[in-house]
Amino acid sequence: MFVSLFPPMLGMIFAVNIFIKSNCLNYFLSFLSPLFKFLKVPLDILPMAIMRPISGSSALAILNNILENSGPDSLVGRIASVMQGSTDTTLYVLTLYFGSVGIKKIKHSLWVGLLTDLFAIVMSIVVVNLIFGWYNLIGDKMKKVIILLLIVICSGCFFNSTKTLNCK
Repeated sequence: MFVSLFPPMLGMIFAVNIFIKSNCLNYFLSFLSPLFKFLKVPLDILPMAIMRPISGSSALAILNNILENSGPDSLVGRIASVMQGSTDTTLYVLTLYFGSVGIKKIKHSLWVGLLTDLFAIVMSIVVVNLIFGWYNLIGDKMKKVIILLLIVICSGCFFNSTKTLNCK
């Protein structure tokens, strides 16, 4: 068992360390920061949004740093906490679990996992800002439209998942 788990785990540890030490994270941050500034999303959560699908321990360390600097009741702390709870370490799961059982074709699993993480990151930003941030800045009609849109999206996901799983 250990022999089949060791190579994927070692490769993942090396990949995360190379990613962090090579300053690729800083390039991603500088590339995406204008978009986050334009959307008025706190820049403190950007490193966590990038690292969460790659490494859970790195994302947990970033969350700890955010909570120490900004506080758990701040907007940034709430977004980071919801993001930590709603996303998964997709690349870790694919590397370790699929590698241990010998699955080679992971293309579709990778895309679904990363799109799910992206959706969870965007929704954590939107929902927390809707509840705690933007809610006071927008009008009543816009609040109703956004809440109705969230209900339609969530119910559509639920009905599609039950249809796919043949749940009746």
